[in-house]
Amino acid sequence: QVAVRLRPEGGAITVRGRVPGGAWEAFVAVPPLACGEGSPAAATRFARERVEDLETARAAGQPAGELDAEITRLGKAFQIATRLTSWVAIDEQASVDPRSPVRRASMPHELPYGMSMEGLGLRAPMAAPPVGALSQTLTGFAPAALPMAAPLAASAAAPKSLGAFGGIVRRVVDALTPSGGAAGADDASAAEAKEVLEAAAELRDEGAMAPGAPPPRPTQKQEVARAGALRPSLHGRIVRRDAVGIVVEIQLDGELDWAPSGAVTITLADGGTVRAELDERLTTRAGRFPAGQRVRLALRAALDASAEPRTLFLSPSVVIVIDG
Repeated sequence: QVAVRLRPEGGAITVRGRVPGGAWEAFVAVPPLACGEGSPAAATRFARERVEDLETARAAGQPAGELDAEITRLGKAFQIATRLTSWVAIDEQASVDPRSPVRRASMPHELPYGMSMEGLGLRAPMAAPPVGALSQTLTGFAPAALPMAAPLAASAAAPKSLGAFGGIVRRVVDALTPSGGAAGADDASAAEAKEVLEAAAELRDEGAMAPGAPPPRPTQKQEVARAGALRPSLHGRIVRRDAVGIVVEIQLDGELDWAPSGAVTITLADGGTVRAELDERLTTRAGRFPAGQRVRLALRAALDASAEPRTLFLSPSVVIVIDG
């Protein structure tokens, strides 16, 4: 079978050839066909065979530019996949309900051929030690040659200003201090351990603070709780922002009865507040959703480009803290 391109008005085709018995000739009558009629499979076959001929000519050394242009034209005209054309599916009908909750999952993928984690910026490059240094380290390793850590009890004792937390630090020091530590150990190690313990002391609760010490500045979450905000507090991030308003996506850490309604008050980083209206078209519909799902809150609000939303107070019973 041979695919050929014919005129739409039809006609007769004369096919001549040679066979073992001599010359051979046949006539084929082709009826006229209007545009769009006939077998689509025949047209597709012609285009594919024509592209194959052009690829063969290109491999034989003919000018690539003209051949590639013809291959592209055939692929687009006959809607076939070639080396230079591929299928792109476009569906203008929305198949996802924007008011339904979503669940995101991280899917691992194989790295493309020739790529590396370091080359993609996903991991810091690791410097390999010199071969000679590595060999010396392996052959000269001796556990007895490792320096002993300095006794923590003598040089890293918990400071008195730690208050009740100091007792915990002292117990940690006693637990980490090796019995019979070597004398004359490196003082730098002891000083470093002392700095670590003092930094850990800053993380103590307010009830364990030393008398008279100023309380640390409360975090935004603590301020919300002290203000009597409704529980539970949720955490979200802004996934869309434009001149019309913002869209906040909220990760649910536990089961939640989600029923946003009415106006929302947005508190900003500078202390100001902005009133916003709920956009029900893009907000997740009301319902009870389990942990792990994400709900969206779309708000219409006039926010300046420099405004930084920090907290969203929903009526009547939910407060959302904006992270990042």
